[in-house]
Amino acid sequence: MRMAAGSLVLAGLAVGRLFLPQVRIVTGVLNAALPFSATTNIRATGKAQSVMP
Repeated sequence: MRMAAGSLVLAGLAVGRLFLPQVRIVTGVLNAALPFSATTNIRATGKAQSVMP
C-alpha cells in the first residue's frame, strides 16, 4: 500500500509539473494525509470503503 501511495504522489507531482498544476493540490493533500494516518493509526479510507455498497 505504501508503494502504491508513494507512486501516486510521484505521478501526481509529475503530471502537475508538466500538464495540470491543479493536480499538485490533490497530491499535496494525499501526501499530507499519509504521515497523519500512519502516526495516528486512523484508517479513514478503510472506514469509508467499508460503508460503500
